[in-house]
Amino acid sequence: MERYRKNLHPNFESQETFNVTINCRLETLIQLDQVEERLSSVMSFTINWRDTRLDWTNDILCLVNQNVSAPLPRQAFFMELDKELIWKPSITIANPHSPRYMLSDNIG
Repeated sequence: MERYRKNLHPNFESQETFNVTINCRLETLIQLDQVEERLSSVMSFTINWRDTRLDWTNDILCLVNQNVSAPLPRQAFFMELDKELIWKPSITIANPHSPRYMLSDNIG
């Protein structure tokens, strides 16, 4: 992670498409007002992307191929990282009925 820069988009110097998948789930429908055309709800979002700069699979396989007799380290394929250390997509959720209800995790 010594060369990893969390402030740069994973495809910063690439022309390749970068996919971010957002899944939205309605948890609770609180209120539905058809006259006012308003909906109150609780929703959850799951965001998935692949930052190839954090993929060490090739490095691990090279080490294993150099020493075939060594057992494959299982824990090396799955690693937990502090979320503050990695790039995350910027997300803004706005309410067109009330500008004071805008959520954003856009940093910088």
